[in-house]
Parts: sequence; C-alpha cells; structure tokens
Amino acid sequence: MPFEAFCDSKERRMEEKMAQEERVLRTHLDIIRELVEVLCSEKGINARELDDGKLEYKIADERVLSFLMRKYKMPRYGAEGILSHLFMKGLIEFHQSEHSSVWYWIVIKVSGRDLAKNQKIAEAPPARQALRNYLFSLRDAGRKIDLAEFTGFCRLFTNSLAEEKRYELLAGLSRKYNFSESGEALPEAVLTHTAFDTPFLGNMMLALEEDEETACCNFLDGRLLQLAFFVHDFAEGISLKGDVDFVNKNSAIEKEEEEALELLLSVVSPALAKRIRKATLVVEEVPPIWRRGETPEKASWNGQFFNAVENAGYISRALYEVQAGNIPFGNVFFDQQEKVEYYVKKFESFRAFIEPYLELMQEFREKYKNAPWRKQ
Repeated sequence: MPFEAFCDSKERRMEEKMAQEERVLRTHLDIIRELVEVLCSEKGINARELDDGKLEYKIADERVLSFLMRKYKMPRYGAEGILSHLFMKGLIEFHQSEHSSVWYWIVIKVSGRDLAKNQKIAEAPPARQALRNYLFSLRDAGRKIDLAEFTGFCRLFTNSLAEEKRYELLAGLSRKYNFSESGEALPEAVLTHTAFDTPFLGNMMLALEEDEETACCNFLDGRLLQLAFFVHDFAEGISLKGDVDFVNKNSAIEKEEEEALELLLSVVSPALAKRIRKATLVVEEVPPIWRRGETPEKASWNGQFFNAVENAGYISRALYEVQAGNIPFGNVFFDQQEKVEYYVKKFESFRAFIEPYLELMQEFREKYKNAPWRKQ
C-alpha cells in the first residue's frame, strides 16, 4: 500500500473511532440526563454544587436500576451493564450506604453544560432513542440478543418502527394546500410497511412470476428476497433521521442508515448478521443507479425485482391517497414514471399490477403538471 494511502487510511480509522466514541458518550449523557430529569425531579432530590462547578445528584441504586429496566424494557442484568459502563466512563460513582451493606448510593457528577449540550443533540423520538440506548448498551458490553433479551428487544424495536411515520413530505403538502386536515387518509408507520405491506406485496409479485414461469423466474432467489422484503427498512427504526421520503434519499442518508443497521447487526448472531447483510445488498443495489440517471440493466435480477416491488408499493399508496382526495400524493406518478416504464417491460408481475393504471397516471400528469404542489 502506498504511504499516502496508508496515512489516509489510518487517519480515516482515527476519525471513525473518535466519531464512535462521541456517539457512545452522547448515549451515556442521554441516560444521565433522563435520570436527572425524571428521577430527581419526581422525587425532589436536590443537587449539591461542587467546587468544580458540577452538580452532584445522589440516588439509591435500586431506584436507578428500576428506572432503567422500566424505561428500556430490559432485564436487571442489562440495567446493571449500563451502570457499569457509566461507571467506567466516570459519569457515576458508587458509594456504599451508611445504613446498609447491601445497597449503594449512585452519585452523578455532571455539568449543566453537558446536560444542555446533550439535550440539543438527542434528536431521536423517545421510542427510537430508547432502542438506540439499548443497542449501544448491549454492543458496548459485548453481548448478543439471546432468548432472555429477545422479547424486550422486539418490544423496543416494534415501538420504534411504529413511532416512525412514512410519507411526511407528501402528507405535509396535502395539509399545506388544504386537501385534507390530516394530510393523508391512511397514516402509515414504518412497522406496517416493512413487516407487512412490502412482504405481502413482494410475495404477490413473486408468486405470479413463479406461477407464470416467466423468463426471470429462475434468476430470482425467493428466500433471499423474502428476507429483503422484511428487513429493508429496519435501519429507519434506529437511525437518528428515521424515515426519509424517497425523493430526498441521498448517499449521506443511506450511509447513516448503514451505520444504524450495523449497530443492530453487532448484537445479533454472526450467522443472522451475514444473512441480513446479504439481503441488504439486494435492497441497496439499484437506488444509486437511478440517482445517477442510469437504468439498472446490469444490476442483479434480485436487486431489480426488489426495487420493482418498492416502486409498485409507492404507486399503490399514491392511488389510495389520490382516490381519497389527497391529490399531492400524485407526485409519485411523476417521480416514479421512468421506473414504471422500465419495470413494466422487465417483470410480468409488475406489468400485471401496474398496466391497468398507466392511462390514469398519464392523464394525471397532464392535468397537474403545473400544479403549485408539484415537487420534483
């Protein structure tokens, strides 16, 4: 390896390490802030100002453990693991109680500036932040999700995916231009989309290809696609940005989602992580090609088929909302036009589902091409 490339690689690794340490610190500070804001405010615990300007909070360890177990839906040893990491980072201290040799006081020493800074940084909604904190605590402890953790993990993950809503951009346009008060007839959570809608639609299209024994049928890996349908938006339940409308997706957002997915994969078994990574490659293969203004003829059959399923899902949602009177959702008919024209010729299943609506979409584009809500 050339010396300059070696130096660049070393510098990049250092930057990644520093960024990782910053994320962990922000997670720890977020837990501290919640302890201070929730436990101390509720129970009237007063802070003692120290000589160095920091504030000292003294809380019984059992109360802290109960709070963490309740807040993050985790077993006791998971909460103890979080406290161990806070202790190693110097954010808390353990002091044995003067009344008992069994339990301890947990002493938090933190500056108001740190708390304020973290309050500004912690932008994720509550359910997603709880999931992130939980995953970071598992990963930092070097632990994997086992049977004891599984139910709690599922609750945190489904809560986060249910909290994140899709199509905020188009719903906002409907509200702005007074098409409906709510902006959409059917608010859709990422949980519904990734765990039910896409897998069901994908299976409908896959079954048609197999039943008709189409030309592409033998090139599609049904097992791999099944997993891709299911996991394709998992990262949106973990990343700070959450769901981003397809028209605003870019490489920076996709990189953040990749990092979020890696956080999840760090706490599952290597075998499962390998399968999910393989399925994710299918999901991520085609979108960058479209963004470059190219068509994906050279992409894998699996990658193209998955992208066709997603495209069909967008069209279905737009048809539903336009029929309900939320006309700005018809932006989808403009934004997805090139993909529709490509996949109609590529996959029999896509053609069978979309062809009955091609004329409708064309008429819509002609009628509303200069509408004020029209967004590229």
